[in-house]
Amino acid sequence: MIQKIAAIWTLLLFLGLQGLKAQEFNVRISVNFPSLQLADPSLFRSLETQLNEFFNGQAWTDHNLADFEKIKGNINITITKEESATSFSGEMDIVISRPVYNSNYETTLFNFRDPNIVFNYEAARPITYSENTFTDNLSATLAFYAYFILGLDGDSFSLYGGDPYFTKARQIADRVPVSMQTEQTGWTQKGNNRNRYRLISEIFNPALRGARRAWYNYHLKGIDEMSNNAEQGRTTMLQSLYELQEISKTEPNSMLVNVFFLAKALELNEVFAISPRAEKIEAFNLIRSMDAANSQKYDKLVR
Repeated sequence: MIQKIAAIWTLLLFLGLQGLKAQEFNVRISVNFPSLQLADPSLFRSLETQLNEFFNGQAWTDHNLADFEKIKGNINITITKEESATSFSGEMDIVISRPVYNSNYETTLFNFRDPNIVFNYEAARPITYSENTFTDNLSATLAFYAYFILGLDGDSFSLYGGDPYFTKARQIADRVPVSMQTEQTGWTQKGNNRNRYRLISEIFNPALRGARRAWYNYHLKGIDEMSNNAEQGRTTMLQSLYELQEISKTEPNSMLVNVFFLAKALELNEVFAISPRAEKIEAFNLIRSMDAANSQKYDKLVR
């Protein structure tokens, strides 16, 4: 069944889609500016329009996708500080999902807040991205997340299938000038900062490779199997949690483990809510060992 699922998704990408322009995202980007005084509000309306065109209109890969295949989600940028009328800092909330096989349900791939958004913007200047050079921090940040999300999506369909996209994200991080590698910009390689650079570094850390294997099993062999065999799907998802637990034991502060539970907490609570009592307790104890600070999110597992 798993091989059939993978084959069907591959076939859907191939049949009837070959003449389409490669645009991988259908993501709504919004810009909020609650209490700014220097910049004209029209500047941010222009920014929002350009960001949507940049992120959704860019051909990030050479794949040809139909609308139903595109990655969906929302990116919300909140401007919290004006350095000048054209220089800003803020935070970015990203929520991305992909469809689950043979269902109307979408599983969250990425639910993340980046508090280190720093950029300059002038309405007359277009947002552009060059694959071989660093243009500016705003385009680099968006391009990084585009490829990181494509990597998560690829890993959810095939084992380490996200490698080409994660490599692109790492190249973007490596091209950031030294002057931009600070805690404020989210690119620093120093210290224990939970930022973009650390996120992509963990993807390529051999000690954490098992987290990506767990991600693949959870999706293609777990949640995608639920419509065919719910019990088997839950069993595989439970096994994936055991795989993550091994990672968490050796790397208790892993961002990848944290990113997993930020995306999957509500889903795990719902999926295992209908499990037999023993399986509920097993799932809850596993989850609590890795996501203890958010135990209240799993209330259905302790009823």
